[in-house]
Amino acid sequence: MAIKKNKVKLPQLIDAFLAALLTEVESRKISDEEKSAIIRSTVAQALKDAGLKMPTIPDEVFELRDLLGKETDRGCALTAAAYLDHELGKLLKKVLIQDEPLHKELFEGYGPLASFSSRIDLAYGLGYLAPLERRDLHLIRKIRNTFAHRTGNVTFDDSEISSRCQQLHHDVFNEKLTARSKFMRVAVGIAAPIQIGLMTARTPDRAKEFNIKDPKVKGKADQVLSGIKKITARQLRQKRKSAGRF
Repeated sequence: MAIKKNKVKLPQLIDAFLAALLTEVESRKISDEEKSAIIRSTVAQALKDAGLKMPTIPDEVFELRDLLGKETDRGCALTAAAYLDHELGKLLKKVLIQDEPLHKELFEGYGPLASFSSRIDLAYGLGYLAPLERRDLHLIRKIRNTFAHRTGNVTFDDSEISSRCQQLHHDVFNEKLTARSKFMRVAVGIAAPIQIGLMTARTPDRAKEFNIKDPKVKGKADQVLSGIKKITARQLRQKRKSAGRF
């Protein structure tokens, strides 16, 4: 089932509010639940003032933005990609029949859905990602790979990484941001529709087995086979008669 597009655009507005809100909220001596409530209510009010309705956004999306802001550049890239990879896996498992051995075969080791890349493409093929969301996820994957495979002090200021960050699309404000800030904004923006997909996706029922040994099934099969033989014999007789007239 495809995600309705009007539900996946507004979450991309959230990051612009979160950066300032998190700095303010972190200074208060309150619980994580209270922090989440303050952030959510503030964002809802800001959207309302702009004439927009607050979309359904799971707490995990807010928590991801908070976590990424505390990481090193390498940690930020690896954490964002790992989170999105894992959540795509959860989404795809949800739209498959519930069969744990099958899931292990598909999603683990050298299975066809074990890689971030294959999960992105299948989620796109199933209609859970828009074309540019798919493109941005592949860019995030490539940025992750650069950080993972290079040694030394690699940062978002690296020319290859910075260039890819600037190609990221899902920044609705289109502000001039640092490479890291744009990466974080887009990662959070894309996390939202994946989470919405998890909330709306339906798990299919298993197909029913066709028991060929069931007497009723065998009786019907014999009846069909007998009918085919009779029809074939009748057609052959008609063809012979027609041939004899000429």
